[in-house]
Amino acid sequence: MVNKDRYIFIDIIRVFAIIGVVSIHATHYFIMGSNYSHGISWWIIALWGTIVRISVPLFFMVSGFLLLYNPSNITFNKLCKKTFWRLGFPLLFWFIFFYLWELWWLGKSHNILEIVNNFFTTQTGHLYFLQALISLYLLSPIIILINKHATVKSKVIITLAFYLFAIGFTLLNTFTTTNSFINLIYIWSIYLCYFYAGYLLSLIRFKKKYYYWMAIIFITSLVLSILAIANNWLGIAEFYWNYLLINIVIMVLTFYILINHLETQLKARIPKIGLDIIKNVSATSYGIYLIHIFGMDIIDRYSNLQIHLVKNSLWIFEIKYIASIFILSWIITRIVLFIPGLRRVIGEK
Repeated sequence: MVNKDRYIFIDIIRVFAIIGVVSIHATHYFIMGSNYSHGISWWIIALWGTIVRISVPLFFMVSGFLLLYNPSNITFNKLCKKTFWRLGFPLLFWFIFFYLWELWWLGKSHNILEIVNNFFTTQTGHLYFLQALISLYLLSPIIILINKHATVKSKVIITLAFYLFAIGFTLLNTFTTTNSFINLIYIWSIYLCYFYAGYLLSLIRFKKKYYYWMAIIFITSLVLSILAIANNWLGIAEFYWNYLLINIVIMVLTFYILINHLETQLKARIPKIGLDIIKNVSATSYGIYLIHIFGMDIIDRYSNLQIHLVKNSLWIFEIKYIASIFILSWIITRIVLFIPGLRRVIGEK
């Protein structure tokens, strides 16, 4: 069971996940670019790029835990209001902002019908996470009601059913020509498995020996993923990074379980200043998530961090690039938090 006084393991997962999300967008071009394949830097960055593929699923799990574990008594009307201000308003603001930014930054315009279509078919870049989470928030009262009458065994079966659906949907979408694009009506359903697992896995404690096996399973899945990407198995390297493919699912679940299990040890061993930094970054992770694409554009335009100008180790360049985007996004988030009228755009009151 978890400590309700402070979710240190949740803070740690949030910090890892937000660094991971920034890393995904900062390293993707390098890993998939044919000009950089299979050198030492490529292997280092590809390894990190594969590890952090668990980041977005971890955010879904954290949200599920916080909403479903010891749920507060909140009316549906209040839940709708909370969902709008926490997720809906930031979604609308940043969706419009990025189109205006693209118009000014690249001179690329879009017609209204195209923009509306992109919104309802979840072609919204990193904002799709908010679209899925809105539905999951609104479904949470039904899930909570089911949880009250379900045994842990029943909850495990429910979770397995959610995962089978999500993985099956992913494989169908990849290997058939059905063109069953993900849209607002059912985007939540494929991420419900992670949302619910975040709650369920906080109820279960395993025997100590199983945690060692979970670490081994995580490493094995990571190695197989890297080999699949490096050798382009099936001719679709990026397929192995899909959040709902079995190798990533295994990595996500084992990582979440291990961090949850190690919470007490981590809390005791991390110095106070380290915990303060973790809590600070955790508290700003949502804002960083929303802002980091903007931060990346700024770094690309106004810094000398250009990959084609690199003359030394490319993996060192990527570390600097990720750190620059992250720090700039954190600074912007902190500035927004200090301005009452702007706090709503990152979901704060």
